Amino acid sequence: MRIGFDIDGVLANFIAAYQGVIIASTGLDRFGPTDIFDPPCWDWPQYRGYTEAEIKSVWAIIKQSPDFWANLKPDPGMTQLSRRWGAIHANHHDVVFATDRPGLDPLIQTKYWLHKYGCTYANVTISNKKGQFCADSHVDCYIDDRWDNIVAVTRESPSTRAYLLNRSYNLSIDDPSYTRVPTVEEFFRLEGI
Repeated sequence: MRIGFDIDGVLANFIAAYQGVIIASTGLDRFGPTDIFDPPCWDWPQYRGYTEAEIKSVWAIIKQSPDFWANLKPDPGMTQLSRRWGAIHANHHDVVFATDRPGLDPLIQTKYWLHKYGCTYANVTISNKKGQFCADSHVDCYIDDRWDNIVAVTRESPSTRAYLLNRSYNLSIDDPSYTRVPTVEEFFRLEGI
C-alpha cells in the first residue's frame, strides 16, 4: 500500500513557527492564547488583525530562510508516524509526502526535517496540487488538514481513500466523500496499519 501525507498541520507544527515570524517581524502579538495550537480559521493572522502587507512581508522572510522548514517542531502526528516507521516498511508499505512550501531549497529542508524525526528516507514532492499528486503517485490513502486539498484528492484521484485531520479551521465543513479523523493514530487504525 502507498500511504500519502501532507506535512504542515499533519506532521509539522507550521502554526507556531509562522506566528513566531509574524510577531518578530511586526513587533505585535495579536494572537489568541489557543492560536498557537489550534487557530480559529485558515487565515487566522488576518482574522487577528494583521494586514495583507504584513503577511506578504512575513512570507518574504520565510522564503529567504535557509532553515525555516528544517526547524519546525513536530506535531503529534509525526510521533505517531515515527513509532510505526519500521513496521510500515516491514509490511512492504510505501510512504510518500506532498507539501506546498516556498523558499530556499524546500525539498532539501523537508527531507532533512523528516529524517531528523525518524523517516529514514523521504519521498517528497513539493506541490500544492494534492489531488494530482495522489493520482500520479498511485496513493492508496492520504491524510491532510486542508479541506480544499481533500476535495481535490477525492475529485482527481477517486481511488485514493482521503482523510481530513480534524483542526478547528476545518470542523465546520462536512462531506461524505472523505473520512474525518481526530489523529494520525486513528488514520493508521482505520487503514489497518
